[in-house]
Amino acid sequence: MDLLSVVVGIGLVLFFYFVVYSKPQDDEWKKLPSFEEYLDDHPECETDDVKCVTCFSCGSDTVDIVPVTTDGDPRQKHVCSVCQKALFKSKGKIWWAESN
Repeated sequence: MDLLSVVVGIGLVLFFYFVVYSKPQDDEWKKLPSFEEYLDDHPECETDDVKCVTCFSCGSDTVDIVPVTTDGDPRQKHVCSVCQKALFKSKGKIWWAESN
């Protein structure tokens, strides 16, 4: 195995760990409640629309879905568009893994 292969291998491992996986961001994501836990903690945030909730902090019903790291990351944070508070977490499909 030549030096270039070793360097490329180490680079890929570091890229995966810090960019794709990102342990600090994963730890932060794991601390967020699920959708059900969010509504259990904040029943006043439930709306008539089962797909919509309001922010516990400012009352806004506009929520952005943000991937934890990159667009391909199935881990998502639901963040208030107005006050930027992270409300709850979900795990979605990766765009390239969806079946048609």
